[in-house]
Amino acid sequence: MRKTAIALVCVIVLLSSCSKETIYNHYLKGNWTIYQLDIRETTDTISSSYSLFNAGIYTFHKNNEGSVTMSADTSKKTIDFKWSTVSNKQVLLSFESELLEKWDVLIDEPRDQTWECTSADTISAGGVVVISTLHRKMYLKKFD
Repeated sequence: MRKTAIALVCVIVLLSSCSKETIYNHYLKGNWTIYQLDIRETTDTISSSYSLFNAGIYTFHKNNEGSVTMSADTSKKTIDFKWSTVSNKQVLLSFESELLEKWDVLIDEPRDQTWECTSADTISAGGVVVISTLHRKMYLKKFD
């Protein structure tokens, strides 16, 4: 009985010493399928929305490196990135092309994640300036 109590206290101390970010980083590592990706594109007054299913796979490694394999029809493209987290509220993906994606974590479960990202660009051509907004909501499931 005494050994069980000591073990329980040790586990509680160990878990309380781990931050939410450390726990989140731990279960984010592995392979995640993008089972649904909702996209809304808006350029001034023109808007379009669509969803992609089984859109690819994210792989997160322990060394804070990873890759995303995007699949569209029969073609696949793999892009490497470095990743970090801000608590369990945001995932930052830094790609080799200097692109930084900031994904807000809406649902944070060890085997299910829902992330959201909005970006805006100003496009200027021929004296016309247009603001283009891209909103993405991604549903992930861990499969390993």
